Amino acid sequence: MVAVNHKKILDALPEHVAVIRPDGEISYVNQSWSTFSSENGGVEARTGVGANYYKACEQEAKEGRKIIAGIQSAAQSSKIFSYEYPCDSPTEIRWFNLNAKLLNGVGNDIIVSHIDITQRKLLEQNLEQANRLKSEFLSMMSHELLTPLNSILGFSQLLDRNFPPDSADPSRKSLQVILSSGQYLFEMINDLLDLTKIESNIMRVKIDLIEFYPIIDAVLEMMQVEADKKNVSIITNFSIPHNQMILADGLRYKQALINLLSNAIKYNIRGGRVDVEAKQTGSTLLVSVKDTGIGIPFGKEGEVFEPFNRLGRENSEIKGVGVGLSVTLRLMIAMNGSIRFESSEGDGTTFFLSIPTC
Repeated sequence: MVAVNHKKILDALPEHVAVIRPDGEISYVNQSWSTFSSENGGVEARTGVGANYYKACEQEAKEGRKIIAGIQSAAQSSKIFSYEYPCDSPTEIRWFNLNAKLLNGVGNDIIVSHIDITQRKLLEQNLEQANRLKSEFLSMMSHELLTPLNSILGFSQLLDRNFPPDSADPSRKSLQVILSSGQYLFEMINDLLDLTKIESNIMRVKIDLIEFYPIIDAVLEMMQVEADKKNVSIITNFSIPHNQMILADGLRYKQALINLLSNAIKYNIRGGRVDVEAKQTGSTLLVSVKDTGIGIPFGKEGEVFEPFNRLGRENSEIKGVGVGLSVTLRLMIAMNGSIRFESSEGDGTTFFLSIPTC
C-alpha cells in the first residue's frame, strides 16, 4: 500500500498515477487519475481501484498489448518502461506518455503514470507540416529561378567570348560582374536545393570503396583559383598512402570538402593560410582544414551547423547564404562519417571530417 504522506504528494501531481499488482489489479490511484477517469466517457469503473488495468488497456488503448508487455517486462527488472501512445476520447484522439517501474519495497507492485502530451504532439505535427511546406516552397522557387538563370549565364558567356582575353573594354568588365554574380546565385540555389532534398529525405547517397587522392586533388585544384584571388596559401600534409581508400559517396564527399575549403578561404584574411591535413585514425580517415581567419564568434559555437545562420556576418562583404555547413553535416552523417570543429574568435578555425576506410 501507499503511505498516507506519500498519497498527499501523489495527489498534488498533474500526472495520472496508479499502483497495480502483478495480475493487473489497481490498488491505488491519485486524484488526477481519478478525475480523468470520471471525466472521460465513464471509464472510471474500468480504471478505478479494484479494476484490472490490463483489461482496461486492451479496451481503451489502440496499442494495449504493447503497453501490457512493456509493464510486465518492467516488473521483472529495475528498468523504467516508457511509451507514447494514442487513446480515443469521446471527442478526439489524445496522446499520452506512459511510464512504469517496479515499486521498490512493495512486493511486485508497479507504479504507472500517464501524462497528457496531446498539445506537444499537435505542435510537432504542425512543425513537421510547416517544415515540409517550407522545403516544397524552396524547391519550387529554386527550380523556377534556375531556368532563367541558366539562360542569363549562357548568353553572358557567349558574349564574353567576343572579347580578347586581355580586353580592358568597360563593357567586358560589366559583363564579368554579371557572370560572377550569376555564378554566385547559381551556387546559392544549388545549396538550397541540396538542403531541401536532405530535409525531405529524397537525397540518396551511394557509398562505395573509392580512392581518396583523386577527390582531394580535384578539390584543391578547384579551390586554388579562389585562394589566388585572396592571396591565400594552401598547404597540404598527407601522411597516408597514395592508394588510400575510403567508404563514401565520391560526389557528396567532394562536396563536403569543397564547402570546408571554400569557407576557409572566404573567411580568411588576405594573405592568410589554409592547412589541409589527412591521416589514418583507426578505421577512419581524418581530414582537417585549418585557416588563419576570423574564427567563430564567442557564444555562437552552438549555431555553426544551423541552416541560414551566418553567425552575425549577414551584412559583411563575404557572400553566402549560410547553408553550406548544414548541408555538410547532413552529408557526413548520411555517409556514416562525422564533422566537428575547433575555433577561437580572431584566431582561425579548424574543421575535421572523419570518414570510414573499411
